[in-house]
Amino acid sequence: MRERHKSSDGAVHASGRYELLPTAVDPAERPAERSEVELLSRRPWLKTLALLLLTICALIGLLATLGRVTHSGTSNGGERLEVVSALPNQSSGELPDGTLRGSLDAALPLCQRTLLYSFAGLHGFASEYMSFLRVAVLAQRFNYTLLVDDHAWNYGKMSDYFDLPALDCRLPRRWESIKRPRMSYNNATNDLTMPSWLVHNHVRYKRDFRYLDQLFLANYVEPADLASLHERDVLEFPRPAPLSAQATIEPAFVNALDELGRVAHIYWQPNVAVRAKMAALERREFWQSKRVLGAHIRLGDKSKESAGISPLHLFSKHSASYKAIAQRIALRPKPEAKLTAQVAAIYLEAASDILDSLRQPARYLRRLQRRQETSTTLLIMSDAATAVDDLRSFSTHPELNVQSTQGSPDESTQQEKPRSWIRVAIDRLLRRAQGFHESAWNRLPEDERVARTSEMISDITVITRRCNGFVAAGSSNVARLMTVLAIDKAKLGLVRSIDVRIFPTAIYQ
Repeated sequence: MRERHKSSDGAVHASGRYELLPTAVDPAERPAERSEVELLSRRPWLKTLALLLLTICALIGLLATLGRVTHSGTSNGGERLEVVSALPNQSSGELPDGTLRGSLDAALPLCQRTLLYSFAGLHGFASEYMSFLRVAVLAQRFNYTLLVDDHAWNYGKMSDYFDLPALDCRLPRRWESIKRPRMSYNNATNDLTMPSWLVHNHVRYKRDFRYLDQLFLANYVEPADLASLHERDVLEFPRPAPLSAQATIEPAFVNALDELGRVAHIYWQPNVAVRAKMAALERREFWQSKRVLGAHIRLGDKSKESAGISPLHLFSKHSASYKAIAQRIALRPKPEAKLTAQVAAIYLEAASDILDSLRQPARYLRRLQRRQETSTTLLIMSDAATAVDDLRSFSTHPELNVQSTQGSPDESTQQEKPRSWIRVAIDRLLRRAQGFHESAWNRLPEDERVARTSEMISDITVITRRCNGFVAAGSSNVARLMTVLAIDKAKLGLVRSIDVRIFPTAIYQ
């Protein structure tokens, strides 16, 4: 464990105030000013210009004063920091509401080393959250206190969905003015296990996925194991679908996924609003089945993206390895923005494989064997409204009960409205779309986005915690997030991918 470094900004600074004091001047005592007045009287346009300049200066001063009182500080990049969104409340001794709050209680030690993560408004929920988890893991490894700025996030605030841990240290009152170098390469020979930016007590992560991936891999994946995976891809990619348990969770990535799962357990704690949605889903009758498996079916704009997820970026375009992989990729069916019979068959085969795993003796599964029900429920979470009906029509399994996390209007026990994390009736584009499309999503009002995201988080949490196992597409960020949240089940072979292996980075490895 690295020792904590003392911050050079250890003092607590008093908040600055701007006061405008009246000034009285006797013209008789300022003879020089008379000539100025006379000059202005001879040239009226100078008087107008002077008044205009004075007005502009007064407005700038007023805005600066109001900004100091009502707005948060700005980081070096100019972002508003929601963690301290206003000046501290001196009477309560606490910082105002923010994503991760730090007390101003003098009994707590000063935050000596901090790492700031800023959520962006550009990416999907799972993509951004997985990036956050990677930074959180590295913050712990390098002994930094993690701070979060979520004011620009297109999904709202972290506190809209989660009960977040309070900081165990107090922030300097002017912490937002501290210089924060970026987590980035210093030079081409930078040691990723001991990066050069560690000499700084306060740093920030600034949207560099490739560097973050390389940094994470260097610290949590053995280089020889990673090279072996890439060599196997030259011979085998794409592998037959669905993937086996071991091909879904490669041993080379277990340590990295474990670390992500450990940190996710800290931050993925649904708040009371999300827990209420979870409770509604958990009251459904199908939980009386002997086994309940989950399935995440991601269609929409992911169909185009998933086609490009491959190891091709690891090789030169002119190499034999690149050409061999590209030729095999060209032979596989192109992904479609709907659930086809072929894809449905892969999901059902993967679910059957998990059932075979569940029939193997395991201590924590013995309680399932005591139940008398013989059916198996397949609980579908999907961004496409027709996915459940399509899968039902393709299924020939006599004991398979296909259900949706959205509920069913004709269920006698369903009291609330049908659940959905994408309410397609809101927008025509969403109505026409087969599944989730980020561009259409970002047009929705923020309160609607937060409501639908709450549904998604509820579904993810219930499937990863309550289901005996689940099937998903490793090419989907949501699937990789779900695997991290259920890493213990994944290591038991109870998570299967229908396309590519689960990788712990933003870019395929």
